[in-house]
Amino acid sequence: MRDRKEIFDEMESTLGRVPSWMLTIPDSTLEHDWEIFKVMELEESNFSPTQKHLMGVTAASAVSCPHMAYWHGQMALAFGATDTQVDEAYRVAKHTAGWSALLEGINPDMEQFKNEAQQIANHIQQSMRKAA
Repeated sequence: MRDRKEIFDEMESTLGRVPSWMLTIPDSTLEHDWEIFKVMELEESNFSPTQKHLMGVTAASAVSCPHMAYWHGQMALAFGATDTQVDEAYRVAKHTAGWSALLEGINPDMEQFKNEAQQIANHIQQSMRKAA
């Protein structure tokens, strides 16, 4: 297990500084949290870092977290997203939250909803294949 200094040295080398909020993480979880942070925030996986941060913008906006919305917006830009893409991610959050509020209010039958969503997804896939 690495000590705080080693981890913070790596953070500084990777991020250019140690974020002040990282200083609040206890020794018992610091190394684990930093390793997960690198994978989720900085590395390629099934998604590029740009895609992850655009999703982060959307999720943070939907849960009304200005800190994480700003963070993910800045990181998306750093990884190559455009201002227009970040702005659209905010609009996707608004759009999704609005439809979520409606569906929560009218409470449609979930099995019927899933069936309809699957039928629509299948139709779109077939239309895309025909267009290609």
